[in-house]
Amino acid sequence: MKTMKLGNYEVEIDNTDVDFLKKYEKAAEYYEKNIVLAQEQDGASGMMAYVFSVFEKSFEMMFGKGVCEKMFGKKKSVDECVTVYKTLIEAVNDFSATTDKIQGLLK
Repeated sequence: MKTMKLGNYEVEIDNTDVDFLKKYEKAAEYYEKNIVLAQEQDGASGMMAYVFSVFEKSFEMMFGKGVCEKMFGKKKSVDECVTVYKTLIEAVNDFSATTDKIQGLLK
């Protein structure tokens, strides 16, 4: 389990917890399905508002309603969302600690 700072929000994430992984996978699927529609939005502000809403829904699917305000306050920065999302991807995909524990059991 890792304590992570996502924007201004601090949360413990266990990337081997099956329930968390299911939420993460569902959120990632939602993101991938919906982010492609960003190009269809009107103007830069419309596109950024849409992209933020996709991130917001994805984060809420993992951590609960209102989490974006905990992460970013009132700010709706797509750049900050991208940074948090990349951090989550890296954390979820890092199984090295668990792999090391499994290897230790096999010795």
